Amino acid sequence: MATLSRERVDRLIDEHFRYECEDDVEGVLSTLAEDATHDVVGSPLGELHGREQARPFYEQMYADLDGHSVTSLHRYYGEGFVVDESLWEGVAVGTPLGIPGNGKQLSFRILHVFELTPEGEIARENVWMDYPAILHQLTASGEASTAEHNRALVLRMYEAFDRGSLDEFDAIAPAFTARVVGRSEPLDREEFTEFGLAFLAAFPDGHHVFEHVVVEGDNVMTLGTYEGTHRGEMQGIAPTGRQIKFPVMHLDRVVDGEIVEHRGLGDLTILMQQLGVSQ
Repeated sequence: MATLSRERVDRLIDEHFRYECEDDVEGVLSTLAEDATHDVVGSPLGELHGREQARPFYEQMYADLDGHSVTSLHRYYGEGFVVDESLWEGVAVGTPLGIPGNGKQLSFRILHVFELTPEGEIARENVWMDYPAILHQLTASGEASTAEHNRALVLRMYEAFDRGSLDEFDAIAPAFTARVVGRSEPLDREEFTEFGLAFLAAFPDGHHVFEHVVVEGDNVMTLGTYEGTHRGEMQGIAPTGRQIKFPVMHLDRVVDGEIVEHRGLGDLTILMQQLGVSQ
């Protein structure tokens, strides 16, 4: 990776994942080198060579799976390659593994080994998926599948928050309420959407990184960090260009497939210190 900066590598891999979540075949193929090798372990198609051979794989994948997010958990960099362990989340809309998906929510770990060209394209993509987890979720029923659905639903909401598209998110209940740090009164859906847009304006690349997601009944707890770059005004603080990373903890309640309540805590003391504001 001598000729590629880590930032450029991250942009390439994140772009590849974004195209996958958007079901954009042409976009995904554009991240591959013309003669790239595509190898998904366990795929009946076997090892594929070149963009056009890879095309049918992605077309079938999008027919079977509707991806909502690919969240990188760990990323390791080497000389001309990168290894990424991610959490894939979405819905089974077709017949993945030959099993009718019936719209079930799926969440499973996936490991990518990318070999890169000096020009910044993917020369080889080697993919390992947690097939036992996929199989279990496709055949599970009852309480277990409800917990997986609630988990995936809440994580989709945070993906929408980070993208600034909460207004398009279709699983927030009309009577939704949110309590967030720094606000004395609860927020309704519209106010919560405005709250999210204000964060995005201050931190255009802001995003949640969750280390723990715990589901108990209707409640989903998420613990991790919020990270980004201060490029817009925040509460009267002019843009500093500084990187921020502060702990967050949320509790969301899901009823009948809709999020009805959100409670969020963030360590604003750490945030302000990182922005150069004394507390």
